[in-house]
Amino acid sequence: MGDRNASAYPVRSARDLACHDSDAFLWLPRRKSQCSFRARVEFQDQFPDEEHCWAYLRRARWPRGFVCPRCGGRGSHFLANRRLEQCRTCRYQGSVTAGTVFNRTRVSLRVWFLGVFFLARHKKGISAHQFQKDTGLGSYQTAWTLLHELRSGLSPLPPPLLEGSWIPLSFTL
Repeated sequence: MGDRNASAYPVRSARDLACHDSDAFLWLPRRKSQCSFRARVEFQDQFPDEEHCWAYLRRARWPRGFVCPRCGGRGSHFLANRRLEQCRTCRYQGSVTAGTVFNRTRVSLRVWFLGVFFLARHKKGISAHQFQKDTGLGSYQTAWTLLHELRSGLSPLPPPLLEGSWIPLSFTL
């Protein structure tokens, strides 16, 4: 997680995944020109099923263990049937995907990870049609929406808002 972001939820977007300072993110490039994975086979070795993706995201989100966003308590019980972490102190239930582009999705987390991989791997990205074919998604719309969400998470941050109660403007006609 690092000292620069003390939030209980440090991974909010695909940008956070690509720029995360944890050693667990070796498969994502730090820059477009770098890529630790040389083939999709290596990706499939690291993420053979959905459970490996969930475990990876949990380690990335809480590298030092679960921290409750409500009370700051450490330690949780895993509710397997709902894939939620429940705080031992206040019983708050939080998801590893909360506040990320993966939140409330019906698409497999492994398909999302493939989307991140393809966006990082291909120099000019990947088209929704090609992504649909490569992942076996049922519809073009699902593939387009997934890639759109990932790309919007990678977009530059908005400019900071101006501070102050009001800004004097002078108009000359």
